[in-house]
Amino acid sequence: MNLLSLERLVAQWRAEADQMLVRGAEDFARCVASLASELEAKLIEWEQEPLTLSQAAAESGYSYSHLHRLVAEEKVKNVGAPRAPRIRRTDLPRKPPIKEDPSDFADRILNARRR
Repeated sequence: MNLLSLERLVAQWRAEADQMLVRGAEDFARCVASLASELEAKLIEWEQEPLTLSQAAAESGYSYSHLHRLVAEEKVKNVGAPRAPRIRRTDLPRKPPIKEDPSDFADRILNARRR
């Protein structure tokens, strides 16, 4: 499950809580709305978490040195100390996915079937 899926889940739970209110199920509506709020708060906390450059490299796809350079050039905000930089997860640059050649994909599937 990715971040967008979890954000959609929060919205879905809020919509379901609204429907429960319309149908007179106030206790259930409050419970579902509370769960949506808790999940949303955890998502915000997760997004705001300061990561070391090693952690940031693992999540972003960029190298430690590239991220270090971006912080040094102030292209990415350092939320840590000058000699112990940290990058908030929400501020991470994301390396675009590599587009795969369809023939490579087909070869991989055929080879997997042969095993």
